[in-house]
Amino acid sequence: MARINPDTAHRVARWMSGAGPSVTPADARATVAQLRAQAARAPMIVADVTGLDEAARTAARVPVIVVDRPGWAKAAAQLAGDVIGPYMGSGSGPLADAMASAEIAVGVSAVAMRVLGQYDPFWAGPQGAGPLPGGAASLQEPAVGRLLLVAPNVRAFGAAYSLDRQDLALWICVHELTHAIQFAAAPWLTDYIHSRARALLELVEAPERPFTFDSGPGADLTALMSLLEGHAEFVMNEVPIARMPGKRHLIDAMKARREAGSPIAAFLQRAIGLDLKSAQYRDGVAFVREVVRQAGHEGLNAVWTNPLFAPSLEEIAAPSAWIRRVVGA
Repeated sequence: MARINPDTAHRVARWMSGAGPSVTPADARATVAQLRAQAARAPMIVADVTGLDEAARTAARVPVIVVDRPGWAKAAAQLAGDVIGPYMGSGSGPLADAMASAEIAVGVSAVAMRVLGQYDPFWAGPQGAGPLPGGAASLQEPAVGRLLLVAPNVRAFGAAYSLDRQDLALWICVHELTHAIQFAAAPWLTDYIHSRARALLELVEAPERPFTFDSGPGADLTALMSLLEGHAEFVMNEVPIARMPGKRHLIDAMKARREAGSPIAAFLQRAIGLDLKSAQYRDGVAFVREVVRQAGHEGLNAVWTNPLFAPSLEEIAAPSAWIRRVVGA
């Protein structure tokens, strides 16, 4: 198996993505403090919207790490190495490791120029445990997870669209900590993702077998990502104006940012089959909105209780079918 060297991603990202906008030390400290403060507020705001109170209390203990672009790229490469590294090709040795590390480094370095934040659900703590699957005793052992916030990108996005800094920080933290709450409410998610990713990569490595995102493990992952991203987007949009006065401006700015995109990131997404991200947001939000309309958040929250309740691609497109199967309404 190929071993991914996260330090390679750190070096490549420092060269490719740069440091971001120039700020004074005082401004940098203020940005970090603001991101941490809003991360502390976000879990209970998500709980108020979703009713997932216990999971929100768990998510409130997630470590918050504010990083620069190379720091995020290194963390993303570490995550990629632990999740997909064991299934990347059949080569081994220094050359295979170097090639795999370079491939991952270029991809995460391009994304590092735009990512605002990321919840890493597979990180199991700093005390030698390491990310899953190698660190925890088993995939049934819950990971601690961590929240990574990319300060220079947050600053650049806010400045480009004249956004209120506090509202923007809260917006990002609500989205990412909704993911933390999802994983806290559904401990089965880590095993589910690993098993489907393993099966998917085995298909990719076996060209004689058909591979598609419309069936099998590819469809399972697409449907799950649509649920997770759509749920986080829906929750963000439900935050009361009283808590986020600039919400409407933020929604417009985020839409404009996604539509503008990055040519490099778009190319990489198409190359690895992830150009459906926007569709996942759209379809996932529509699914969550309709389930909440018909069955309320209590009905939707059944999805976190059992992997058998994860929606299929067909159910993402037809929420009433999922409601009939799971909620019985």
